[in-house]
Amino acid sequence: MARACLFNVYLGKLPHWIEFFIKSANHNQDYHFYIFNDNVNSDYNVGNVFLKKINKDQVEKAISRKFNKQYSLPNTRKLCDWKTAYGVIFSEISTKYEFWGHCDLDIVWGDISNFIGDDDYDKYDIISGDQKRLCGPFNLYKTSCNIDVCKHHPNWEHILFRLPHVAYDEIGLDLSIKANYDRSKILYGMGRNNLPMQNYGSPSEQPPLRVPARWRQGELRILEDGRETMFIHMGFKKLMKPTKFKESEEFFVYKEGIKICLM
Repeated sequence: MARACLFNVYLGKLPHWIEFFIKSANHNQDYHFYIFNDNVNSDYNVGNVFLKKINKDQVEKAISRKFNKQYSLPNTRKLCDWKTAYGVIFSEISTKYEFWGHCDLDIVWGDISNFIGDDDYDKYDIISGDQKRLCGPFNLYKTSCNIDVCKHHPNWEHILFRLPHVAYDEIGLDLSIKANYDRSKILYGMGRNNLPMQNYGSPSEQPPLRVPARWRQGELRILEDGRETMFIHMGFKKLMKPTKFKESEEFFVYKEGIKICLM
């Protein structure tokens, strides 16, 4: 049984790179990935990636039921704030795992176990993929003490139920946790191999971009200096052209798209 699960709720057509997300996730068997989407015809799984059918009305009903408060989702962007509550919303799943968390889909995964090990599970209550704050694209919470991590902020109910999207998953909740939580129980963004977990390839950053990167048999490396990374968060996704997925144990991530190498 995997020790951790990661949730994503994505309303709309799944992104064109989803099969590369799944391929890289399949090499991380210690994690189960749950993707809730309204475009799949029925529930199915590809290895440790579970796709589950859900629509906007069902999301609203799940929130209303779990928090005993009627709720209507104003737009899909607001789901970013609700990431912090997925442990509660999907408690039938999250309570089966030692850690639950959330992730984005604009990601290619490396070998997570090279960055987060058994000793980290024992030592930390919160594990973030970002070195400075909670991380929307990848964050883990120890289920026994943080299944309802969304409630750490004193105004959590107002933030989640009344405000528009405010990046609660990365800013508001992070500020509250930094002010009130034991810092020694939080791991921010550095793997046990002393390498940053997360790498971007955002066109808004100064060159050189931290792509291209090479994924090979579960290992992900930045080509500019050969360093390993736990995941690439594709901030350049709007520039990417679709690539038809073919089964391969090696591919490259560029800001223009993904290139497959057939071995």
